[in-house]
Formats: sequence, structure tokens, C-alpha cells
Amino acid sequence: MRRRFLPWLLVGVLVGVLAGCGEDAKPVAAESVPHSHTGLPAGDGTRASYVGYTLADATFPTKAGEPGDYSFRIKDFTGATVTDYVTDLTRDMHVYVVSTDLAVYRHVHPTMAADGTWTGSLTVPRDGTYRLITEFIARRDADTSEQLVLGVERTVGKPGVAVPVPAASRTTTDDGVTLDVVVDPTVGKDRQMELGLSRDGEPASLGTYLGVYAHISAFNVETGALVHMHPLGTPETVDQRSVLSFHSGFTVAGEYRMFVQTRISGMVRTVPITVNVTG
Repeated sequence: MRRRFLPWLLVGVLVGVLAGCGEDAKPVAAESVPHSHTGLPAGDGTRASYVGYTLADATFPTKAGEPGDYSFRIKDFTGATVTDYVTDLTRDMHVYVVSTDLAVYRHVHPTMAADGTWTGSLTVPRDGTYRLITEFIARRDADTSEQLVLGVERTVGKPGVAVPVPAASRTTTDDGVTLDVVVDPTVGKDRQMELGLSRDGEPASLGTYLGVYAHISAFNVETGALVHMHPLGTPETVDQRSVLSFHSGFTVAGEYRMFVQTRISGMVRTVPITVNVTG
């Protein structure tokens, strides 16, 4: 199958007590699904419509602190609801929910009804404005498919008081897991970034999550644009850390709030860190 990709790279978990991993935050066996996400998605999650596709009819939970439903449809350039998708990283649809102050993050996976409506359950911890971001591959015909990232904003309760984004750092520790930036992120898809993960002073025991050893969802602090990256291969043990290498997906320099999701000792964990991406 030939996929048509455009030169924009997405993106897209626990931020203190405010963020989480949705339904995936539980111990399960490591997966052996190959890494199928190889292209450059069109869009960065800051727009509901892009290159002929629209994130439409979006609903969102109305109250904070209790479960609520979210739903949406994807429509193509003819206005028809898309119902045919290509499975990527073990799912037909990935949804990222992030507060506009980047303090709350969720990665969830809805289910699709026969009419193309996607629905799932979600709990957001506090009032505020959130962006619902969809990442998917829509199949146009037997030979062509489109990989896109679309987003809409919704407010739960009152707008709320923004939480300041933590300052950029090259290391952080969250509940015993330490994340180190071994090779700093820079602009350019041919550049390489390296991250090291350790737990209680020992190399973290990494397993796969949704088919790969890690997911990085990085949000531009100024614009909210999302960059989503995955490691190039398996982890290597270096200096008491499990080190993963990534092709940099950054096209714009600046500060990014980065959420690193990986499976450590059977549990999906998300470690947030703010990084400075240089040109």
C-alpha cells in the first residue's frame, strides 16, 4: 500500500497527580507487534480541518473529576464520514487529550460504531480548556491512505487558572523513574535525540507499548503544536540507563513539554519533562 504523507510531523502519562495514561495504565504483558508508524502525518493537532479532512461533531465530558463520554467523527473532503481506517501501532484511532496549559495529558483509544462515530470514556481532573487530538490513517482506496492529526478545543466548567509549565531541564525523576536527556533535541528530521531511563539507580526494564519501546508526545509550549516520535530500535544499556535513540521530528525550535510513555517492569509509565529544542 502506498501512503501519501505531507511534511508535517505530529504530535502526542502522568503529570504529577494531574495526568495519566487512560485505560492503558495497568500492568500487561509486553507486546510483540511491529512498529508500523513510519510516515509523517499531515497536521499538528492545532486545527480541526486540514487537507480535506475534518474532526467533526466533537463532544466532551461536561464535569471534571468524574467519568464522562467523548465522541467525534472524521469527515473527508466530500463531507462523508470516514469508516475505513488503517491500523497503526495496534489501533485504528489514537486520541490525545491535553490541557492548554500542558499540565494534564491523556492517551486513550475510542471505539468506532458502524456509522463512523468514535466514542470513549474520559475523566479530566479539573476545570479548564482541553484540546482533543486525533491521530489516524484514513484509507482512500486500495492504493492510497492519508495519515493525519486533527484537534479541537473544549472547555470543562470554568476556564480555570493555568499551571505554569516547568522550566526546561535535562533530567527529571517521577515516582522512582529517572529520565535523562543524553543527546539534546534539535531541529531536523536527520538529527538524533537520545533519552536514558533508569529506576532506583538501575537501567529501567523496558517492554513495548502499542508496538514500540516508547512514545514521545511533545507539545510546543507557545503554540501547542504536537510532535510524536518513536525510537529507532531496541534500548541499549549505557551508564546504568536504558538508552533509546530517536530521529528528531522537530521542525520548529523552542520549548516543548514532552511526555515519554514506555512500559517499565510491565507497567505503562509516563514521565513528563520540558526540553529546549535548538535550531
